[in-house]
Amino acid sequence: MSADYTPIPPDTVAQFEEAKLLGSNETVAVYCTSFTTGTPSWTTWKQDIVKHLTLSNGKSVSAIKPEHSPYEIVLHEEKVVFDKAETVSSPIVIRDLGVKKMIAPDLYWGLSVVWDGKEYKRDPKHIGMWNGPWEIMPKTAWRTIFSLSEYLGPAEVLTVGRHTIALRDAFAESNTLTVFIEKIK
Repeated sequence: MSADYTPIPPDTVAQFEEAKLLGSNETVAVYCTSFTTGTPSWTTWKQDIVKHLTLSNGKSVSAIKPEHSPYEIVLHEEKVVFDKAETVSSPIVIRDLGVKKMIAPDLYWGLSVVWDGKEYKRDPKHIGMWNGPWEIMPKTAWRTIFSLSEYLGPAEVLTVGRHTIALRDAFAESNTLTVFIEKIK
């Protein structure tokens, strides 16, 4: 089945920064751009689209990462020991390395947490009114706080002991921190 029109891929560096190719096959090329109006209710749209695409060689598009991410996610926490998993939090810095401003709530609410190597999505109850900056300008950074309690990790994995934690989305993954959950005396 062919398209009713010929898709036109971006043809300038700025357009490529604006529209990321998620994947393609013989009949379709899928590009995405950031939302520019309003707060989206479907915050995992990029990951959900990518998850269902396959290339003509049978490989999943979700396994393909861009050569260079347009941004970096950096976790920076000096605290190592927490008394319970719900209190695990960390300052994060999102560094915009691109040529285009990014929409902060789309990026932040689209992050997943990687706890001991397994990915967990954000709890929809923790998506709502945005009270931070709307945009992250090119070649700047934005600092905020991330909290594990905002994600849907099951109780059976949020146990006492040594754990690793990172943040990721379809285009970038943060550094990994090691934390300990211990009863503080």
